[in-house]
Amino acid sequence: MLKAGNACGKFTACGTYRMARSRPKLSDTLVDLLIKLPPWLSLAIGIASYAVMEWYQRTHVAPNVEWMMSAVTSMYPPIALAFFVALAAGSAVHRIRRERLVDQQTGLDSLRHTPWKEFEYLVAEAFRRLGYSADYSMDHGPDGGVDITLKKEGLTSLVQCKRWRSGSVGVAVAREMLGILHAKKAHEVFIVTTGGFTAEAKSFARTNPIKLIDGAKLWKMVAEVQAKPGTAPVMPAEISAATTPECPKCGGEMVRRTAKRGPSAGSVFWSCARFPNCYGNASIHGQPETA
Repeated sequence: MLKAGNACGKFTACGTYRMARSRPKLSDTLVDLLIKLPPWLSLAIGIASYAVMEWYQRTHVAPNVEWMMSAVTSMYPPIALAFFVALAAGSAVHRIRRERLVDQQTGLDSLRHTPWKEFEYLVAEAFRRLGYSADYSMDHGPDGGVDITLKKEGLTSLVQCKRWRSGSVGVAVAREMLGILHAKKAHEVFIVTTGGFTAEAKSFARTNPIKLIDGAKLWKMVAEVQAKPGTAPVMPAEISAATTPECPKCGGEMVRRTAKRGPSAGSVFWSCARFPNCYGNASIHGQPETA
């Protein structure tokens, strides 16, 4: 029996997830959809709208109303065209911005410093380049637990993004996303973070249709899809080797830390995320350090 929740929704006693998010306005949803259309399609809609409205104005309105009303209504076709041209321009700018978010990343640190909403656009673009169609909201309000909805080969995947500078995503997030998966009848869940995952979250994901993408895996995915014609992406050595290990003492998540004093001052090592409750640590190459 699951009993968990947050501000965006909650689990009922039987474990299903009930959304508590208010519905977006129709006008906001429409503009959101149009901005995400290919620019050429927005232009085509604008030209078609102009042609139809101009035809109707000339054949139905102008002959039947006085000249002042005719002059007013004659402004509707160019206004409609200007509206869709503006949408096409906004769509083009958004697409370029989204692509640059992926192509300009230089490593895990730059991913962690990406503003949270742009981080969602970045993740959506990375999945799009992997062959998925990606749908997401441009609204900065609550997302109901789902940041991106992916579709590929008839399957639906849900994505939750956690752009954290440090720390680990716990099992509560995985449980919440499993509830949303069942509520939306999706096939799998991706939880994407620039941090790591606790041992409990990893164990829970292994027995459910949940895929965990930590910071190291995310940077590898982004590096592989970056636009570099004719060359294979080269990952920095410190990132390619940085698979997040489990704590040798408690089995929990570990984080990278820098020694501040002693004979190893300045060196980077793995330390248990539960420090000071746990003193487990390891060298950056995975060999246990002395406690």
